[in-house]
Amino acid sequence: MTAYHESIIDQFTRQAVPFSNLYGHTNQESLDLLMKMASVSDNDTVLDVACGPGIVACAFAAVSNRVTGIDLTPAMLEQAQILAQQKNLTNLSWRRC
Repeated sequence: MTAYHESIIDQFTRQAVPFSNLYGHTNQESLDLLMKMASVSDNDTVLDVACGPGIVACAFAAVSNRVTGIDLTPAMLEQAQILAQQKNLTNLSWRRC
């Protein structure tokens, strides 16, 4: 792993919890608009690249067949797992890249 990647992981590890609570990221109106624009159905499989704390992945999981979220930062993926559990979503998987 390069120093650049280590720096990214360090910064996003520090920001994982605050990032997952930012209004701009959790605004239901914005998420609803994204879901409408994407036109995802229960037949679709979704890949969320750089999924962070899983906010968008969980929104897609509520309307799609299967979602995979990938991220570089383990702390972000931990937040994503917590959110999926809170929302009782079971059609998601998380991968570290």
